[in-house]
Amino acid sequence: MSRCRYLQCAADVSPHGCVSVCGGRDSSQQAQQGGSDPCPETNTGEAASPLSRVERRKAKKSRKRGVQRAATRLTTTAPFGDLLLANPCNIKGTIVFVKPLIVLDLNGILCHRSRSKLCSDSSIYRPSVGRVANTEVIPRSDIDTFLHFLDSRFTLAVWTSAQRKTAKHLVRLLFPPSIERRLIFIWNRNLCKLMTPEANVSRKRKQRSISNKQEDNLARAVAQFEDRSVQDFIAIKSLEKVWKAFPLWDASNTILFDDSPDKTPVGLRGNSVHPPSLKGTMSGKSPLFDVDDDADNQRKQMEFFERLADHFESPSNSAREALHEFLQNYFRKEESEVG
Repeated sequence: MSRCRYLQCAADVSPHGCVSVCGGRDSSQQAQQGGSDPCPETNTGEAASPLSRVERRKAKKSRKRGVQRAATRLTTTAPFGDLLLANPCNIKGTIVFVKPLIVLDLNGILCHRSRSKLCSDSSIYRPSVGRVANTEVIPRSDIDTFLHFLDSRFTLAVWTSAQRKTAKHLVRLLFPPSIERRLIFIWNRNLCKLMTPEANVSRKRKQRSISNKQEDNLARAVAQFEDRSVQDFIAIKSLEKVWKAFPLWDASNTILFDDSPDKTPVGLRGNSVHPPSLKGTMSGKSPLFDVDDDADNQRKQMEFFERLADHFESPSNSAREALHEFLQNYFRKEESEVG
């Protein structure tokens, strides 16, 4: 039996020292198939000819499907230790400890986007790190500390209602390259559902939603809803789509962190947190402007994630109920302190 080099023995990445072995085929089966090894790195012989662009794309999709199939066969028990499955080999007897998944919004959470550099007489915008889609990108003042902390305690992903090209540029501006490479996914408006405000508020009405994968679909939808503008639609982010694509995460270990409550389906708001939007401004007496208007908001967010990380690291019999109970208790306490 050949050991999968792609996994590098899960003992290297799992805190419990589990050893993962590629199984399913013995030497006799390999001999009948020409002696091929289930893992490409173990094969010997002449180097393969370069693949065309189309062949590389097909191979990438095949590997992704294989990883998802392998993930569904894994036994998920408790948080966490990083394990990256890089090869769709048959996994046998592997226990994976996954970190909780934090799905981050961009605008309002990691940055403030402004179309003007001018603010008011009593406040100014903090320095911008770039300009994307005709807007100045003003990051949160603690973005490096914030992202490195989240990366050390959670698994991170991005889901923004911005267009694909805009989302790509924003991620490159805001995330350190080392963290960007570890993002589970970067989803944009194409993965959201566009819905009218009336359909989102009233669950009794028939929800009329559309896909925004192509511009012609959006044009037809605008005509369908009485020629409304794009801004009249709400981009809904359903975590069920995330759980279907990445079965290692579910309602017991996933949080959507978005400043817009309307973007979360009513039935999934138990897995979402909606802090106030970032302002991106400094206030005070001119010309100093030495008061960060987002400092208190950012401090509360950091405290929340510190408490959340400690919660996930403590054992629990019912993980899903434990998460929902933690969120209810935490925000009930916050409300009592404010009151």
